[in-house]
Amino acid sequence: MKIGNKMYENYEMDLIAAYEEIYKIPADKRITQWWGDVAIYEFVPGTKESDAEARLAEALKAVKMTRDELKNYSYTYRQTLEIKLKENMPKKYEAVIIFNKPMLFTNERLEYDNVPDGLYRYDIRDGGMDGNMCELKVKVAVNHWGTVLSKDAVESRIVDGKEMNTQEGIQISEDDYNYTGEVFTTQEYLDNYEYLLKEYCEPEQDKGIVMQ
Repeated sequence: MKIGNKMYENYEMDLIAAYEEIYKIPADKRITQWWGDVAIYEFVPGTKESDAEARLAEALKAVKMTRDELKNYSYTYRQTLEIKLKENMPKKYEAVIIFNKPMLFTNERLEYDNVPDGLYRYDIRDGGMDGNMCELKVKVAVNHWGTVLSKDAVESRIVDGKEMNTQEGIQISEDDYNYTGEVFTTQEYLDNYEYLLKEYCEPEQDKGIVMQ
């Protein structure tokens, strides 16, 4: 299909349509629609060339391909593109408040190589059969409950009169953490950090924790 001076192949239209579906682009923001008479996707009437180029660029970035690489998928079912898009979607994590600070939590063991720039990573130790957090530490080998990512570095905390740090492990009680029920990608977490502070955290006070 041609818009302005640009010709878009069917596989490019399939990618754009799959991207809009997988990433849940609002209906009024989508630029593709299904043309049932010929069983292909077409651009919504009034779509500008600049809009089509921008959306294709978004879709290519999401699927981690160049326009030339996409040609290899020219005879591939649209479902294959959908699978590849889902595989490359940014991972979402649970937003959790620990020591009155917003963090991201996953039950997976994240290695340092997979931590985005600007975030700190800590392991959480399981307190037993109840599945409660009991310790935050740089590295947990036994009874690993999950991993947290934090915008701020947890330096130290006074617990029962004793200073604890992340190298040796900082004890966590049930009053020290709370799941928010919200999920974010790491970028969404950073973008919404101030919102999480205001919505879920108590006003700052001296609790014996130092954050960088």
